[in-house]
Amino acid sequence: MIQIFVLITFVLFGQTKSINFKEIKRIVNNNSYEKLFDRFIANNTTLSLDDYIIIYYGQTYKANYKPTARHDLVRVLNSYLINSKNSIDFYKVLHYTKKILK
Repeated sequence: MIQIFVLITFVLFGQTKSINFKEIKRIVNNNSYEKLFDRFIANNTTLSLDDYIIIYYGQTYKANYKPTARHDLVRVLNSYLINSKNSIDFYKVLHYTKKILK
């Protein structure tokens, strides 16, 4: 999902930026990354292109980063969506997706 937001941002604004991985790692290792990620989860509309870059690349510096692992709730969410085609509770979907992103 984060990749989609970054891609859309690049496409819409037509900007390319150099990425300072050392700075991103520094940000991830202090409390400001969590605050930034919380703003992303809350769908904060004031996030900048730099913020999205930090969120996207910063995930790789998190201690719990496991790119090939799947969250258990992904299976639960998929099952719910398949079995509730005619009566999807979008608040329930939102609840699952927020837990998956955390």
